[in-house]
Amino acid sequence: MKKILITNYALCILLIAACGNKTENGTNANENDSTAVVENTEKTESTDATTDEATISQTKEGAKLFIETVYNTYLNPSKEDEDKIDNAEINLFGMAYMDQYMSDILLQKIVDANDKQIADDDLFLDYDHWTNSQDNTDFKLKEVNCIEYTGETATLEVILANDSWESKVYPIIEYNKEKGRWFVSDFFANGKKFLRSVQDYLDGED
Repeated sequence: MKKILITNYALCILLIAACGNKTENGTNANENDSTAVVENTEKTESTDATTDEATISQTKEGAKLFIETVYNTYLNPSKEDEDKIDNAEINLFGMAYMDQYMSDILLQKIVDANDKQIADDDLFLDYDHWTNSQDNTDFKLKEVNCIEYTGETATLEVILANDSWESKVYPIIEYNKEKGRWFVSDFFANGKKFLRSVQDYLDGED
């Protein structure tokens, strides 16, 4: 009888030890899986962050990459962008989907000029400053050069081309430190800044 009890007691100890090892191994496996997921997530987020930081960094290269992103968006609107255009009351300068890249002042001046031209039955905003053209379409982005950089602002030369001709555009961008990114703040064309032309128009001097 004593032998049976001792044998049963030994078996119980072995079973408990085996269960303990199984649980421990299972926990380690779950921890490893969890660690792998975290590492993969961090890697993806890191990659995305690197891409974003490249286009918003306060550097000459960042300014150039920002404008490339802006023009690729403007010239190749997505289906979502096209839906925004269809539902927008105003889409001057493509602002229905380009507003995310434009400074608050630029957006407001365009709205003010549009209000005035409607009230005066006038036509002032009949020119596409993104492409420096009026009737030409189907432009493709050919080249972007940073021709002036101060750290706070930058003036870019954007070269566009279609089957008919080549156009050069000079957008001016400003770095908003509070938001930590670049915004298009003005355009330079025909020897004059766009915002200056708008203000002259609003003041009745144009």
